[in-house]
Amino acid sequence: MNRNRHISFVLGTLLLASAAIASRPIPAKDEWLPISPDDLALKDNPASPGANAMILYREDLINAKAAWDDEYMRIKIFTPEG
Repeated sequence: MNRNRHISFVLGTLLLASAAIASRPIPAKDEWLPISPDDLALKDNPASPGANAMILYREDLINAKAAWDDEYMRIKIFTPEG
């Protein structure tokens, strides 16, 4: 019975260790795209005048094999409500 307990302990430890390794967060890449002078100069949304904010750029990166997705979004806020 002692041997079965030992095997169970070893297998449990390996299972917990592999779960901890697999659930590690993937570090985000810190590569920001440059901001164009046109984006900086915007004072209102040309497509929707009077809007509180607008999305300037959006990119979705989805990796189904690794089960993660990454979203890069740049917004311009025009008013405190935005």
